[in-house]
Amino acid sequence: MLYNWHIIKKIGIYIFYHKGGFIMAHENLDNYTDIRLDHVTAIRNRLKRKKDEFCQNTNKKALGPDAIHNYLQNAGVPISRTTIQNFFSDKDDIKKLDISMVLKLCEWWGCNASEILAFPDEVSTASNNAFKENPHQRLFTDSAYNGTFYCYFFKISGTDSSFHNSYPYSLNKKDDLMEGTITFEIDSDSGSKAIFEYTQRVHQFNQKDELKIKRCTCFPMESTKNNNIYLDFVDQDGRFYYLFFDHQIFTNGPLYFRIGGMVTEASENDNGPIFQKIVLFHEKLDSSQYPLIRGLLNTNTHNILLDEKELEFLATQDEEIKEFMDGYKELLAPRKREIYFFNETLITKESGPLSEYTAKKILIKLRHYCYSQNQIIIGRDTDAHRIARRMQNPDNVDQDDYQ
Repeated sequence: MLYNWHIIKKIGIYIFYHKGGFIMAHENLDNYTDIRLDHVTAIRNRLKRKKDEFCQNTNKKALGPDAIHNYLQNAGVPISRTTIQNFFSDKDDIKKLDISMVLKLCEWWGCNASEILAFPDEVSTASNNAFKENPHQRLFTDSAYNGTFYCYFFKISGTDSSFHNSYPYSLNKKDDLMEGTITFEIDSDSGSKAIFEYTQRVHQFNQKDELKIKRCTCFPMESTKNNNIYLDFVDQDGRFYYLFFDHQIFTNGPLYFRIGGMVTEASENDNGPIFQKIVLFHEKLDSSQYPLIRGLLNTNTHNILLDEKELEFLATQDEEIKEFMDGYKELLAPRKREIYFFNETLITKESGPLSEYTAKKILIKLRHYCYSQNQIIIGRDTDAHRIARRMQNPDNVDQDDYQ
């Protein structure tokens, strides 16, 4: 008798709500198969793996029932320690789970809930990408991009630490490098997927900093007009990351290096849009390569504008820069100029002969004549790929044609 049951039909599956629990059955009600056990087991196993990954990425030894219970309690999901212990145990007869607990754990550990809640034989509850395609874009299916790649970008912030000084000697942005991964799961049949993941340090008042895993997925798309690749990510906190780079064809192996652009939201109070470059490498790089990575991420790819004091200081800190300056001193001498170099706040924060409005208007007018670019084309960094190849394989110099 079904008249006391609330029935929902979805994709050939009936979901019954009865006595406080859900039962799933196939469309043939006379001979249905109870799939709850396999489904719940798959969800538990996925979350177990994500818990282990979270501990490994955040250098935690383990997350026991007490720690998970305290987190859920503070998140407004009161679950008993016994329930948590049973959920993460090796028991194979658990047929029920608390959906609020699962979603909160996904949020904590940077999981995609659609992947965790998918049926046992599915990768995601949203595996069909056909609706995403149109005459202007198609699903990205180049198998040379299949796999996990290491990405680097600057810490997402709308401020520049060097410009807190009235007289900075450098146009450097923040030096805080972020490292993450971008994984392409290329599958032209069931649907390609891209996964972006990195660890963010969250500062907390009067407490230890928390390491939070940011993880998001999207469908990698390619423009049918210019073959640019577009990745449209949104993480578990609602922050968007719009990544794009040109589609380079790799015929002799997998992707080893790409420079792309990233538009996201600043982490400061205004949360305004912010643009920066992002680089992808096939190999994970050590900290000795960070100065080169920072250079690759700079939006200026041609014109070098350096203050004399800054350059002299750099030469005392870096033997390669000293050797460069000694070797090219005569060539660079005629190009030495006296320049005005100041932050606009030097003018706007001081009372002067002009009104605040007039001073700001003229500063904006002067920006056009400064040594800076109005636009940059991502990827047109001549020979950057050759540097990147040797960065990842410094012992095999025969693969490039640098002397």
